[in-house]
Amino acid sequence: MLQDALLALDIGGSAVKYGIWTKHQLIKQAQFPTPLTRNRFYSEVEQLRDQFATDFHLTGIAVSCPGDPDEQTGIIHGMSYVPFLHLGEFQTEFATRLGLPVSLQNDADSAALAEMTAGIGQGHLSALFTIIGSGIGLSIIENGTILKTTADKIDNFEKFIADAIKTLNNSKVSPVQIGKTVSLRNFKLPNTIDGKTVFELADQGIRLPPKKSHRCMLPLRKSCSF
Repeated sequence: MLQDALLALDIGGSAVKYGIWTKHQLIKQAQFPTPLTRNRFYSEVEQLRDQFATDFHLTGIAVSCPGDPDEQTGIIHGMSYVPFLHLGEFQTEFATRLGLPVSLQNDADSAALAEMTAGIGQGHLSALFTIIGSGIGLSIIENGTILKTTADKIDNFEKFIADAIKTLNNSKVSPVQIGKTVSLRNFKLPNTIDGKTVFELADQGIRLPPKKSHRCMLPLRKSCSF
């Protein structure tokens, strides 16, 4: 008998990470480049569904994504580096195409939920998490509750956090975007150096130009120091 499992997807601006969640473990982790169109994305996930269906009984798909997902309407509000997510209703269309129930969660809130229940946030009631990728995500935990929308975050932390959210969504802050710039400066294709590599190069002593490093790190320091 096949064991029950969820197909977990983390949709980012440069890659879609995936894995199988079963028996309280995330296994079979890998990724593929983020497609440019919704239809291509569906096709990629259909292949994953068929691949994993031989070993697991898939009961649903858990999606972590940028923007503000609304499970009442199935729309992912906002803007991100994955435009096809925001072109009208997504959740029901995706579920119908894959033949499986689909749940949606903002990517930063997904990370916060994971850390608060099984990671560094255990035992704490309030915390702030940032997701540093193609875009920058922000999740705030207050009294054990995730503040779900940008409006909630602004209402509770007023102008400082509003300014931080605006700054963190500036492409100059994103290490993925900086990686593309570094690639071009070194006469390489834009995606040759990714965000992770930017930090690995820094550990090796190959640092960003001071201005770019300052642009990236200062807003992150500010957001974590309120």
